[in-house]
Amino acid sequence: MEKMRTTIVAAMILLLSLNIYSQESFVSKRLEKVWATQAGLNVPESSHYNKEDHLIYVSNIVGKYNVKDGNGYISKLNEKGEFVEKMGDRAKCS
Repeated sequence: MEKMRTTIVAAMILLLSLNIYSQESFVSKRLEKVWATQAGLNVPESSHYNKEDHLIYVSNIVGKYNVKDGNGYISKLNEKGEFVEKMGDRAKCS
């Protein structure tokens, strides 16, 4: 019984170490932070880059994230992360 328990623990440690190693091997060493947006987004939910106008559209949640209340807005950012247009908290989205 003790030998079986030792084998199981050893197998778990081996699997855990393989899992950690495999995750680290897929991390790109070439990523670098290019820019960050300034303060001003409430709760950014999602974003979309439009190749045609070179803008990033960011949907923002105002209020509770799990309540469909019609509050929220879309922000437009340029490719440097600067605001092109920020609709205020009072803007309604459906």
